[in-house]
Amino acid sequence: MDGLERHARQVGICPSSVMLNAQDKTFIFEFSARNPFRRKEVTKVKVAMFLAVIFFVSSIPAGRAQSPRRIEIIAKRFTYDPDVITLKRGEPVVLVLHSIDVTHGLKIADFNINSKDIKKGKDSELQFSPQQTGHYVGQCAHFCGKGHGDMKLQIDVVP
Repeated sequence: MDGLERHARQVGICPSSVMLNAQDKTFIFEFSARNPFRRKEVTKVKVAMFLAVIFFVSSIPAGRAQSPRRIEIIAKRFTYDPDVITLKRGEPVVLVLHSIDVTHGLKIADFNINSKDIKKGKDSELQFSPQQTGHYVGQCAHFCGKGHGDMKLQIDVVP
């Protein structure tokens, strides 16, 4: 018992009681902290380490938390430039539409997009995330002249 008690005192604990187990004739030692302030210091260190780990983990960018891809599109009579864009399924996208002549619009029924306010000299932003692969066609949603019906934007969504 002297060696165990000496070791316990070295690491900052001391036996508060010793009991004899009647069934198998072994001793049961109960220990308590010798210095209550040491226990608090250890707790503070553990809390600081826990907070540091949480901070480190939260600073790692998650796969889903990506900023949207921005695609600049110029609308002019009677076309979009570019008139074909390719997107990845599930990727957040912002279409930044800018008209250089008259007011235009963009309707893509499959993505529930219907903007009629792409005004000359002002940017209009449409944000969405395509969820299914495929070939989609958007068209001008604001009458802009004789060739209005031919003003189309092709969107290809790939896996």
